Amino acid sequence: MSKNEKKEKHLKPDLEVSVLEKELLHYLGSVPGKNYHRKSVVKQFLLDYDKHEVQSTIDNLLKSGEIVLTANNTIALKGSVAPKQSVTKSLIGRLDMTIQGYGFIICEDLDADVFVPVSRLGHALDKDTVKFRVTGKSKTGRYEGEVTGVEKRNKNLYIGTLHVNGKSPRVVPESEKMPYEIFVDHDDLNNAQEFDKVVVELTDWPAYSKGPHGKITEILGESGNNDVEMKSILIENGFKLAFPDEVLKEVEDIADVIPDKVIATRRDMRKVSTFTIDPDDAKDFDDALSIEKLANGLWQIGVHIADVSHYAKPGSALDKEAYERATSVYLVDRVSPMFPERLSNIICSLRPNEDKLTFSAVFDLDENGKVHEVWYGRTVIHSDKRFTYRTAQDVLEGISDGPFSAEMQVMQKIALALRGERLKKGSIEFSSEEVRFKLDREGKPLDVYVKQSLDTNKLIEDYMLLANRYVAQYLAKLRTDKKPVYNVYRVHDYPNMEKLEQFADFARKFGYVVKFSDPDQVAETLNGLLARVKGKPEENVLSSLAIRTMAKAFYTTKNIGHYGLAFEFYSHFTSPIRRYPDVLTHRVLNAVLEHEDAPYNEPLLEEMSVHCSAMERSAMSAERESVKYKQVEYMQDRIGQEFWGIISGVIGRGIFIELEGNKCEGFIPENKLSEYSTRFDENELTIVDTDTGRKFRFGERIYVRVVGTNLERRQIDFDLADPENPVTPEESAELQKAAGENNQRGPARPSGRGSNANSYVGGKAVEGGKPKRSGGSTGGNKPNSGGGGGRASKNSGRAMPKATKRKEANKKKSDRSSRQQPGSNTTRAKRKKR
Repeated sequence: MSKNEKKEKHLKPDLEVSVLEKELLHYLGSVPGKNYHRKSVVKQFLLDYDKHEVQSTIDNLLKSGEIVLTANNTIALKGSVAPKQSVTKSLIGRLDMTIQGYGFIICEDLDADVFVPVSRLGHALDKDTVKFRVTGKSKTGRYEGEVTGVEKRNKNLYIGTLHVNGKSPRVVPESEKMPYEIFVDHDDLNNAQEFDKVVVELTDWPAYSKGPHGKITEILGESGNNDVEMKSILIENGFKLAFPDEVLKEVEDIADVIPDKVIATRRDMRKVSTFTIDPDDAKDFDDALSIEKLANGLWQIGVHIADVSHYAKPGSALDKEAYERATSVYLVDRVSPMFPERLSNIICSLRPNEDKLTFSAVFDLDENGKVHEVWYGRTVIHSDKRFTYRTAQDVLEGISDGPFSAEMQVMQKIALALRGERLKKGSIEFSSEEVRFKLDREGKPLDVYVKQSLDTNKLIEDYMLLANRYVAQYLAKLRTDKKPVYNVYRVHDYPNMEKLEQFADFARKFGYVVKFSDPDQVAETLNGLLARVKGKPEENVLSSLAIRTMAKAFYTTKNIGHYGLAFEFYSHFTSPIRRYPDVLTHRVLNAVLEHEDAPYNEPLLEEMSVHCSAMERSAMSAERESVKYKQVEYMQDRIGQEFWGIISGVIGRGIFIELEGNKCEGFIPENKLSEYSTRFDENELTIVDTDTGRKFRFGERIYVRVVGTNLERRQIDFDLADPENPVTPEESAELQKAAGENNQRGPARPSGRGSNANSYVGGKAVEGGKPKRSGGSTGGNKPNSGGGGGRASKNSGRAMPKATKRKEANKKKSDRSSRQQPGSNTTRAKRKKR
């Protein structure tokens, strides 16, 4: 939506505004004595009204006194305020545990999180849905409470190492958020032996026991083995390693040849020029493009998507399993698919020279990117050619004299027009760097590099965005019996202006003056900044930080638009092989086109949307962990070598460095930055050597030496190095040998920094950085702060109990004298003498 369109949408006649006021007052008075959270009220009206219009009307009603603000920061109809909530009332929420052991409960019925000490967690574990009660407030005004029961376990499977010595076999979990050993009866060992890495399923937690009980369901093998570690990452993030037999049986029963009676019901586009463009190693081709010149001079471009919903029927074992997984997971060396391989890589994959069933959006466009007409429906296609991004780029640039050269030139011209229009309307052009690996047959990384983005990558993206937008728009504007058609939208909210101002303050430290005064100008301002930093050392730091200031996209039935793309309507339609929300959109669209009843009601569809959003976050976590593991494995053979890097994070305990070229990230503790002492400046994000005055600043280019790695903790340890006096091969070999003799043990990891920690600046964790919560400390809420210790973003902004702070302070003092890296200090002394 353009800026002018947004303004026009807000300038509604007085009569229409009064209708909205009446609807709001009626809604707030529908349940006598009930108070409402403002956000939930806004969501109720988003189908028919603009978000800002609803917000403005609520403000006007508050000013007029027709509705009032309650003590709990909720709103209610005047004279209908519910009594103040009793602190003893039983509530339901989700527990968010920290690696220190205490937790916070997130509850929609409260305006802030509830702190729960270790002693009051009961038998609850991280991410469990729990029953709890608020016991009071601390002196700082923070809610405090206790868990009274576990409503639903977040997970029952854990990875750990088996110890069978003594009377009670037990599994020590790898997860830092699982602080209990899991006891296993001898009858439930499943032939596992001492020190085996196993999968254990929780079965019980007796009242007398210090920890839960479980049974071993799978023996993974030896820790450190590539296959074992990748499987562990999948299981820890809630993904299965294999498909149930009944699911595989359903897929095996699918015919290899498409029946003629099925083809007869579809639009036959097999004679239209069609091709796919995918990565080199892709096996599931879920989208194809077709192009044809029309008699009226327009170009008909078809976006054809694998028709997975034709095969995965609602209620089938295949569909239930796909929904449970909700997404494919792409680790460094493997894919954990949402559908079995025979379906995703063979039956549905749009392979060249084969007839395939597709669901299509076919556009009539001119060369300026204007859509004149669009058709939706089920089709059958025949791909003529399979391109990789590189081979398609060669055709586009005229390097290769392959087929579809003229067609690609036309498609590129139209794609550039579509992209230009999108940017003009406020789409934000973020450029994220994707790390790739070259692996040997055993999965060991031989090289780490940043994937190059080509014009053909953007070309495919432009047409996928076009299809997703138009399908969402079509469904959103439909009405059946004057009722909306419910669909799953991919939404992205307006940015938090406070966080953007904090980002602007940080950008100024690099000499960039940016102002964020109007949400409608954020995209223009950010795009201008990103263009100015292009190719400069600080580009990746500022770009990644800008991404983290934005809201996170998610799935919901409540459309609020996609701010980052500047789309009023947006759904996922183009990847049903690897994303379950796309399957849902296909079913909804098909029901509309076939004049059938809606396949889902709104509450069910919203529940499925929430599940898909959660599994998407889990998949992203697994993918990040696999990348980090491989980066650490790659650096194992490079101990003693020296590299240039960028300081990607600054916290009180040290600095994080991201190496140039391969993006491997490691840590230098603050006691290795100075011979004497250091001072941490949180406002300037610097650590200062109090003896020499040298400053270590966020975003600074720095020369470092690799001194240790720890695969189990996915950790790389660096030390300072002198670029004018680089390490010799002999010294590098000496350090490598010393590290091997010490079993590659580095210094203790900074508290709170695990493979999934993402509140510190510079970590490539897309999901990090929750807004500040009431009752929390201010440290760590700024998008560019280090989180006051690098704690996971889920807990950023929450106040650490005083006892824990004292413990951390004492530990920090003792660490100054006790932490050592193999060979690092002795080598530094030798180099000074030289």
